[in-house]
Amino acid sequence: MKHKKKHIKLKPKKQSQFLNRKMIKKIENYDEQIKENCELKLNMISKNNQEITQLKNQMKKSELEPIGLINLSLEKSINILRIKSWIEIYLGLEVKILNIQLALYYENNDFYIIDIDKNENYKLKKDNKDIINVFSIFEVMRQVKPKNISSLIAIVDQDIYDPFQPEANIVGRAGNKKVCVVQVQTEVDVFYSTIVHELLHTLGFGHCNYQDCLMYANISTSMQLCQKHLKQLSHLKKIEELKRYKELLEISRTIGLNKECKILEKLIENFETPTKSKENVLL
Repeated sequence: MKHKKKHIKLKPKKQSQFLNRKMIKKIENYDEQIKENCELKLNMISKNNQEITQLKNQMKKSELEPIGLINLSLEKSINILRIKSWIEIYLGLEVKILNIQLALYYENNDFYIIDIDKNENYKLKKDNKDIINVFSIFEVMRQVKPKNISSLIAIVDQDIYDPFQPEANIVGRAGNKKVCVVQVQTEVDVFYSTIVHELLHTLGFGHCNYQDCLMYANISTSMQLCQKHLKQLSHLKKIEELKRYKELLEISRTIGLNKECKILEKLIENFETPTKSKENVLL
């Protein structure tokens, strides 16, 4: 026996309630999807923020990494603490005298660097005049350079030459991987200006066309930086210019940089003149 299907006709009010329930269900499902999408986006943003924070921390860390200083002098007595102070005042960056047991020595007409801790010998290249190829020193420095050091400078008291400029009489040279070598000079102004000149190369500074700038390609007439390079230095670490000049004057007197002392005295005088007062100005 077949039953006829009864068609129930909803009254307008009940039909509206039925439709509302369906709509509410759809909205709830849609809201759930939005919620899931939002959570996914929030997780991605959180992850990205963590990566950005880590990157910023790495950048801060690299900015604070000190300069490493090692003494590879074979015959001459070097005041390594004075060199450390000079670099710190000039660049405004921390310098560490590295406790790396390296020694330069000469044996059987050849130069070697011995790593006492590892008991390893590195034979250095030289020319027929017994002048050391500076790039062979770089090779050793790259192997021993600690990871927490931004740049590494070695002081040597033997003649060095650049194989790419064999005829040039060099007193210092910067290589890639942030290492540089400076040869001890009897002229203290040449020696101390070369130290910061080569270190600035390892920190990304190029040569300057201005002859009175320390970053001039040849030996400069001044130990001061031009305004362009001084501003570049301030990007590494904010400096108070007047304070820096006063500290440079003090150490320049200790070292015996008489010509430089007069230049610094004039710079300080210009700063302290009322009409040109720049005290406490940060670059």
